Amino acid sequence: MLASVGMVLGVTAVVGPSGGVTPTAAAETHSEDGDNQPKWWQWDPLDQKPPTPIRVKSPENTKPLAPDNSANGRCERDPLASNFQRCEIYSHAMKRNIPIHYKPAARGGHSALLLLDGASARDEFNRWIPRGLAPSTMKNTDMAIIAPIGGGASWYVDWQYPNCSPAHPEANPQMWETFITKELRAWGTRRGINPSLYSVAGFSMGGASALMLSGRNHDMFKQALSFSGTNTLVVPGVQPLLNFTEDWGPCMLSPFGSMLNPTRYQMDPTLNVEKLRGIDVYASSANGLPRKGADLNQLRRDLENGYWETGTFILLKMFEAAAKRKNVPVTVNYLGRGSHQYEDAARELINTRKRILSVMKREERKLGKAADPASKAWKLREQKRKKAIATMKKNAIDAREARKRYDELRKNEVFREGMEELEEEYGRDVVLCLIQHERLAWTRSIPAQPVVSEEAIRYCQANPR
Repeated sequence: MLASVGMVLGVTAVVGPSGGVTPTAAAETHSEDGDNQPKWWQWDPLDQKPPTPIRVKSPENTKPLAPDNSANGRCERDPLASNFQRCEIYSHAMKRNIPIHYKPAARGGHSALLLLDGASARDEFNRWIPRGLAPSTMKNTDMAIIAPIGGGASWYVDWQYPNCSPAHPEANPQMWETFITKELRAWGTRRGINPSLYSVAGFSMGGASALMLSGRNHDMFKQALSFSGTNTLVVPGVQPLLNFTEDWGPCMLSPFGSMLNPTRYQMDPTLNVEKLRGIDVYASSANGLPRKGADLNQLRRDLENGYWETGTFILLKMFEAAAKRKNVPVTVNYLGRGSHQYEDAARELINTRKRILSVMKREERKLGKAADPASKAWKLREQKRKKAIATMKKNAIDAREARKRYDELRKNEVFREGMEELEEEYGRDVVLCLIQHERLAWTRSIPAQPVVSEEAIRYCQANPR
């Protein structure tokens, strides 16, 4: 099976991301409320023609420009979308300004959706804006939208070889996870976005990155959506072929190192599906077959990009099987006929819009007044959280002793049922972390469910053993 996947992806590396695609001009269609959007948008890694600017009628159009790190100190109105702003955020990790598309919440909400691009991400714009129709789909929503610009073939991670990118030497070093989870997050907090109320969605490479980032950063992400995502990295050929779209030679291995590097296995969404426990996960893929009733233009695009979608379809099957084995709740959607292009990604964003807004609104209601980073309630909650984490670290026991206690608790008739429930809900790695950092709480919890603080659970989800 692994060999067949490699063969499928090998064909698509030639026909798909780096194939000869003749761009077509994007025609405009006007809706009743005056919005305009491309009628035919395609997954075009070359993007040789400039995208059509999208104009929407939305409250975000008149929101004040946010402060940023650009030359004039303010964001500017986004030339590609009337309800977005284009901002620059200085990254100490990458030693340069990183541009983003930013839409503020329409009515002061405190959650955000992060949109990640695919392997052929452009340096001029994030394709979720003109190709994925995020401006029109997410207009007038009470959550912020952030789409980082750049990151082609980066996987949005901190690279093992951070200065190895001949295709983008100006982008070195590559430290995308640090930028997203620390620097961009801090900028968002100053804009009223709660640092623990993020949803992340991505297409293709960005879909896998959404699962990786959320699994490794539970304290930031409540939801992850992977559209046609390459949701496993260890299948031979997946990462090198994706990196072939941007970088050459030894730099194909720069995000994760060689196939023997442990980092590749520690980040793989399929191998580490347990880390997604507690996060609302949605993953989808079409099967790569041309859709029925397509005109010649649509049929051409489906044929050019179908092989790559067949590969993501197989990888999604592997991801779903791993989730079932580990009893991790995920929503998987097989879309039938369709190919690997932003037209299909845009439709998926439309299909999941209600889910995104519902989940994040629910999470925001849980926090109440503490959802606003400018409130006293949030500051008190942060102080309590930091104090609890400091106490946990101070009282932590040795990892070997934690494993020994884990075995003892599993064998003990008094604790066994509670342990099994806790492990089923959070996973073995989180339970080991809880034992290591909250050893005193376990001895008082007789005979049922072990007593574990909310702060400890959040800490161990973000830092599993």
